[in-house]
Amino acid sequence: MSSRFVSLALGLTAVFAFASNALAQPAEPERVRIHGSHVLGARVVPSLVEAWLVEAGYSGATKRRSEDRLQIFASREDGDVVVEIVSSGSASAFADLAQSEAEVGMAARAPTAKELDDAWLAGRLQSPDQEFVIALQGLAILVHPENPLASLSRSQLRDVFSGRIRDWGKVGGRPGPIRVHGRAAGSGLHQMLEQLVLAGAPMAADVVAHANTAAVARAVAGDPRSIAFAPLLAPADGTRSLAISDGAGAVEATRLNAMTEDYPLVRRLNLHGGQQMSALGRSFALYAASPAGQRVVQQAGYLSVTPAVDPAMPDSDVPGDYAQMLAGAGRLQTNFRFGNEYTLLDSRGVQDLQRLVDFMALPANRDREVMLMAFTQPETQDPARALFHSHDRVDFVAELLQDAGINVSRRRGFGGAQPLASGKSERDQFRNERIEVWVR
Repeated sequence: MSSRFVSLALGLTAVFAFASNALAQPAEPERVRIHGSHVLGARVVPSLVEAWLVEAGYSGATKRRSEDRLQIFASREDGDVVVEIVSSGSASAFADLAQSEAEVGMAARAPTAKELDDAWLAGRLQSPDQEFVIALQGLAILVHPENPLASLSRSQLRDVFSGRIRDWGKVGGRPGPIRVHGRAAGSGLHQMLEQLVLAGAPMAADVVAHANTAAVARAVAGDPRSIAFAPLLAPADGTRSLAISDGAGAVEATRLNAMTEDYPLVRRLNLHGGQQMSALGRSFALYAASPAGQRVVQQAGYLSVTPAVDPAMPDSDVPGDYAQMLAGAGRLQTNFRFGNEYTLLDSRGVQDLQRLVDFMALPANRDREVMLMAFTQPETQDPARALFHSHDRVDFVAELLQDAGINVSRRRGFGGAQPLASGKSERDQFRNERIEVWVR
């Protein structure tokens, strides 16, 4: 055998060996990078990821944690997946989406105008196909049962928790020192207070910090001059919650008012995806917003956005025809609210349309009828314009529902009646412009 033939044979053997080894190498696992909010990344998103992986046919999930990074590994016949959850704050959700360093962003607040501008390559982050409202979270303001106050305004709360007001007499209560209790700085609850109440004001230095909500409740229950912030609807024996106003009528801290976002101390917890969101990333976001995902959200201790009927009765100070129209009806724990330049309804509203259609398709609801009551931003100089605006909005939503086969028996606009906020800011307008959903 010539040396040339031997060399050729050896070369071909090496090539085949290399090809065989290459074919034997396992394929790289698919990756889903979910970055952002501490509050979402701590518990609810890991729970959602594990449930979604099972739903998607993956098995053998294992976890690896290092500092603020959690990796979840799983397998199925067509390949492996690694889900990376990095909890470094809501700001990182938008920054990492803008830099294509994440498929899904977790946010406990809306993006700022600058964050939207910086992330323009990622698409329209507040559009309904890129923003998914997966949970609600709120604050209760606790006082002792003997405290005579029924309500406080957001501005009064800000002054109390920042230390500007230190005497109950300054907010209409019995004169005496205010003793403030809550959770430690840096906790998720404290951050929510900063976002929903303090709005840039520093927290008072003498706030008594407790390790958990049970300890906060015990402190308030034992001190008639105390006030505290705690998770909305959490057990707090020996205390009661104050109604809170945004400059208009005070709203009670009930589940219904939190779910409809009429109660002012509520925030949305969102997932965001980029314009070129991966198939797995979109699959996860859609699962989180689905009925199955919402059961996981509720088990994790958050308010889900699944529709439910509350046996509510209209308030005594509402217009007479409003109360007459709703006699015998129950209120759905959903309000339709309005969006931005991307869509008339906001992202939750667009997704709630389908949730309402699915809810009414349940056997127990097929013979029920829907009634829509619309309110808008008050216009003292032109109330007729506000009335027309509310009629226009309610007709739009009614037609969408009727096109989907829903029996909308009544619809009515009430203009600027029953405002939830007294100002004219974008936030005030968002709260005031709403459509209530009632069923009978």
